[in-house]
Amino acid sequence: MKGDEKQISLILILIFFLFLVSFTRICNAKNFPLFEEEWSYKTGAFREIFIDDLNNDGKKELIFLIGNDKILVLNYQGKFLWSYEKDNILSVKISDLYSDNEKEVILTSGRLIANIARCFLWILNNKGETLLKYPNSKVGMTVFLKDIETDDLDDNGYKEIIAGTLRGVYAFKDTYKEKLWYNKDKIPDKIDNLFIDNVLGDKKNEIIAKSFSTI
Repeated sequence: MKGDEKQISLILILIFFLFLVSFTRICNAKNFPLFEEEWSYKTGAFREIFIDDLNNDGKKELIFLIGNDKILVLNYQGKFLWSYEKDNILSVKISDLYSDNEKEVILTSGRLIANIARCFLWILNNKGETLLKYPNSKVGMTVFLKDIETDDLDDNGYKEIIAGTLRGVYAFKDTYKEKLWYNKDKIPDKIDNLFIDNVLGDKKNEIIAKSFSTI
């Protein structure tokens, strides 16, 4: 008799447990519906992904930095739009440089040759066409430009390009063909990250540069 009671108790516990599991699944299904895959695309291994409306059509594009030598752009439906290949891409930034409601893709590329930095700045339009290369030579700049940021530092409607380097912060004029300033003497450290924000609350943005252990 005792054995039957124990068996009945185990069955009741099992029924209760199954009821609890089923109830939990029903509640989760109502509150957290399962996501369904919209599309997939084999991009290969990518370092970064940016999501932005490049052409101001109200729909966002996905911009991938593949490895260190390719930019791939897909539309919101996962369809290929364009790609751009360049050796040794250091940094990528999406920004409306010219305040025309269309985004540009800014990138830097470079490498060490005989222990000397050789770096280039490239500006692409939202179709992947090259708008600017600086310098327009085979030699390149002698600084590595990484962690690109953009901001209208002088409030003239056009954004400057600012980048961290192996020694300080480098800023281009808004023509993107010449230096605005380079503070390597004031900040002799390698810059790992840049942030631009109105920290002081004075209606002007500040540039926050982070090195290994210093801001």
